[in-house]
Amino acid sequence: MRTWFCRNKVFVFCLLVSIELIGQEVSTNFDHSYVLAGFGVPIEVFSKKELCDSLIICAAVGRVKRGDAYSGKCWFLYHANKVGLDSIFICKQIGQDTLTLEKIPVVVAPWPEHKARFAGSEEFSGTLKVKRSRLFDFSTGLYVPIQVDECSGYLKIAGFKLLIVREGELIFETINYGGRFMKSTLHGLKEVLVGDKIVLKEIKVKMPGEENERELNEIIVEVY
Repeated sequence: MRTWFCRNKVFVFCLLVSIELIGQEVSTNFDHSYVLAGFGVPIEVFSKKELCDSLIICAAVGRVKRGDAYSGKCWFLYHANKVGLDSIFICKQIGQDTLTLEKIPVVVAPWPEHKARFAGSEEFSGTLKVKRSRLFDFSTGLYVPIQVDECSGYLKIAGFKLLIVREGELIFETINYGGRFMKSTLHGLKEVLVGDKIVLKEIKVKMPGEENERELNEIIVEVY
């Protein structure tokens, strides 16, 4: 299961920060001071008195990289790599000292809710009704398509539980590591009969910028 990637490479969250330096004062139109974790934000700097090379931009938590000089613009790329509060500092080197011209608070927001799919189905959650003869059309496993604008691909599933319930009684349970069905999981599916329910729960994925795995939706498959 491949991990997520974004079109336009690092320019996936085009929130433009325009900064005008007047002496040592900085103004900015950074009106929406939040970014999604894992996304890059281009910061363009304008100055009538300072050379671009004399400016330093850094962040308390995230990463900042100077942009290409050949573009003719003075810009930096801020990369938000952890959910929570961060600060971007615009500085200038004066002798042995570093003078902070501006401190910009940033809220690094978590990704929105994502949902897993049972492979072979367009349904994200709830109860699916599947013919016994078609059950193995769904045997690839689970996947989580990225549901964020300007991005495509899939989130990596850490694992999930699969349960088979027959007439209200649990007859099979296994932990599947990763999104693709393991041999033990496929073995359990071979024992499924008409009328059984397959429950996929505790589906966990690693979200960008989050330390702990996030648990997603539960999927129930009714076999007929």
